[in-house]
Amino acid sequence: MSSPDGTALPVVFLERLFGKDVSISDDLRERIVSCLDRLEETGRDMAEFFTPAEGALLCEVFKNAHFEADRFDEWPLLILWDLEDVEKYERLGNHFGVSVPHLLEKMEDFTCSQALWLFAAIDRFWEDRRRRGDRDEFYEVELR
Repeated sequence: MSSPDGTALPVVFLERLFGKDVSISDDLRERIVSCLDRLEETGRDMAEFFTPAEGALLCEVFKNAHFEADRFDEWPLLILWDLEDVEKYERLGNHFGVSVPHLLEKMEDFTCSQALWLFAAIDRFWEDRRRRGDRDEFYEVELR
Protein backbone atom coordinates (compact mmCIF):
# COMPACT_ATOMS: atom_id res chain seq x y z
CA MET A 1 0.00 0.00 0.00
CA SER A 2 1.16 3.52 -0.64
CA SER A 3 0.22 6.88 0.76
CA PRO A 4 -1.13 9.62 -1.53
CA ASP A 5 2.41 11.01 -1.83
CA GLY A 6 3.70 7.61 -2.98
CA THR A 7 5.48 6.53 0.21
CA ALA A 8 4.81 3.03 1.46
CA LEU A 9 2.62 2.65 4.53
CA PRO A 10 3.64 0.01 7.05
CA VAL A 11 1.64 -2.99 5.87
CA VAL A 12 1.66 -4.65 9.29
CA PHE A 13 0.19 -1.49 10.83
CA LEU A 14 -2.62 -1.33 8.27
CA GLU A 15 -3.35 -5.05 8.55
CA ARG A 16 -3.64 -4.72 12.32
CA LEU A 17 -6.07 -1.84 11.90
CA PHE A 18 -8.22 -3.12 9.05
CA GLY A 19 -7.50 -6.78 8.36
CA LYS A 20 -5.58 -8.21 5.42
CA ASP A 21 -7.95 -7.72 2.47
CA VAL A 22 -9.58 -4.36 3.11
CA SER A 23 -9.33 -1.57 0.58
CA ILE A 24 -8.89 1.89 2.04
CA SER A 25 -10.36 5.08 0.63
CA ASP A 26 -8.01 7.90 -0.35
CA ASP A 27 -9.45 10.10 2.41
CA LEU A 28 -8.86 7.47 5.08
CA ARG A 29 -5.42 6.71 3.68
CA GLU A 30 -4.59 10.43 3.88
CA ARG A 31 -5.69 10.54 7.52
CA ILE A 32 -3.61 7.49 8.34
CA VAL A 33 -0.56 9.03 6.69
CA SER A 34 -1.14 12.22 8.68
CA CYS A 35 -1.33 10.24 11.93
CA LEU A 36 1.81 8.30 11.05
CA ASP A 37 3.63 11.54 10.26
CA ARG A 38 2.60 12.95 13.63
CA LEU A 39 3.71 9.75 15.33
CA GLU A 40 7.09 9.96 13.58
CA GLU A 41 7.49 13.60 14.64
CA THR A 42 6.62 12.68 18.22
CA GLY A 43 9.22 9.91 18.04
CA ARG A 44 11.89 12.43 17.05
CA ASP A 45 10.84 14.67 19.95
CA MET A 46 10.95 11.71 22.35
CA ALA A 47 14.45 10.58 21.35
CA GLU A 48 16.36 9.87 24.56
CA PHE A 49 13.42 10.93 26.77
CA PHE A 50 13.61 7.57 28.54
CA THR A 51 16.81 5.95 29.74
CA PRO A 52 17.39 2.41 28.41
CA ALA A 53 16.51 1.04 31.88
CA GLU A 54 13.23 3.01 31.91
CA GLY A 55 12.52 1.72 28.40
CA ALA A 56 13.01 -1.86 29.58
CA LEU A 57 10.71 -1.34 32.57
CA LEU A 58 7.99 0.24 30.38
CA CYS A 59 8.26 -2.61 27.86
CA GLU A 60 7.77 -5.14 30.65
CA VAL A 61 4.94 -3.26 32.36
CA PHE A 62 2.95 -2.59 29.19
CA LYS A 63 3.73 -5.72 27.15
CA ASN A 64 0.09 -6.84 27.22
CA ALA A 65 -1.54 -3.45 27.71
CA HIS A 66 -4.70 -2.61 25.85
CA PHE A 67 -6.35 0.76 26.20
CA GLU A 68 -9.65 1.39 24.48
CA ALA A 69 -9.37 3.64 21.41
CA ASP A 70 -12.47 5.59 22.45
CA ARG A 71 -10.59 6.61 25.61
CA PHE A 72 -7.57 7.89 23.64
CA ASP A 73 -7.70 11.29 25.34
CA GLU A 74 -7.27 9.50 28.70
CA TRP A 75 -4.29 7.35 27.69
CA PRO A 76 -1.62 9.53 29.36
CA LEU A 77 -3.51 9.39 32.65
CA LEU A 78 -4.20 5.65 32.31
CA ILE A 79 -0.47 5.03 31.85
CA LEU A 80 0.31 6.90 35.06
CA TRP A 81 -2.46 5.10 36.94
CA ASP A 82 -1.17 1.73 35.77
CA LEU A 83 2.36 2.56 36.88
CA GLU A 84 1.17 3.88 40.26
CA ASP A 85 -1.45 1.21 40.90
CA VAL A 86 0.45 -2.03 41.10
CA GLU A 87 2.95 -2.81 43.83
CA LYS A 88 4.91 -5.10 41.56
CA TYR A 89 6.06 -2.11 39.52
CA GLU A 90 8.15 -0.98 42.45
CA ARG A 91 9.76 -4.43 42.49
CA LEU A 92 10.21 -4.19 38.72
CA GLY A 93 11.73 -0.75 39.23
CA ASN A 94 14.29 -2.30 41.56
CA HIS A 95 14.87 -5.13 39.07
CA PHE A 96 15.59 -2.68 36.24
CA GLY A 97 17.30 -0.09 38.45
CA VAL A 98 14.60 2.52 37.87
CA SER A 99 12.99 4.89 40.34
CA VAL A 100 9.30 4.48 39.51
CA PRO A 101 8.35 7.71 41.36
CA HIS A 102 10.92 9.59 39.24
CA LEU A 103 9.57 7.95 36.08
CA LEU A 104 6.02 8.94 37.04
CA GLU A 105 7.13 12.51 37.63
CA LYS A 106 8.90 12.53 34.28
CA MET A 107 5.71 11.36 32.55
CA GLU A 108 3.33 13.71 34.38
CA ASP A 109 2.81 15.98 31.38
CA PHE A 110 2.59 13.18 28.81
CA THR A 111 0.38 13.99 25.82
CA CYS A 112 -1.89 11.66 23.86
CA SER A 113 0.61 11.67 20.98
CA GLN A 114 3.40 10.68 23.35
CA ALA A 115 1.25 7.89 24.81
CA LEU A 116 0.50 6.58 21.32
CA TRP A 117 4.19 6.76 20.43
CA LEU A 118 5.09 4.89 23.63
CA PHE A 119 2.69 2.04 22.85
CA ALA A 120 3.89 1.89 19.24
CA ALA A 121 7.51 1.71 20.45
CA ILE A 122 6.65 -1.03 22.97
CA ASP A 123 4.74 -2.98 20.29
CA ARG A 124 7.77 -2.72 17.96
CA PHE A 125 10.08 -3.96 20.71
CA TRP A 126 7.95 -7.04 21.41
CA GLU A 127 7.30 -7.72 17.72
CA ASP A 128 11.05 -7.58 17.00
CA ARG A 129 11.73 -10.01 19.86
CA ARG A 130 9.05 -12.42 18.62
CA ARG A 131 10.36 -12.24 15.07
CA ARG A 132 13.92 -13.01 16.24
CA GLY A 133 12.76 -15.69 18.68
CA ASP A 134 14.59 -13.80 21.43
CA ARG A 135 13.79 -15.13 24.88
CA ASP A 136 16.77 -13.68 26.73
CA GLU A 137 16.21 -11.46 29.74
CA PHE A 138 16.64 -7.76 29.00
CA TYR A 139 17.60 -4.83 31.19
CA GLU A 140 17.93 -2.01 28.67
CA VAL A 141 15.69 -1.00 25.77
CA GLU A 142 16.18 1.98 23.49
CA LEU A 143 12.61 3.00 22.72
CA ARG A 144 12.39 4.19 19.13
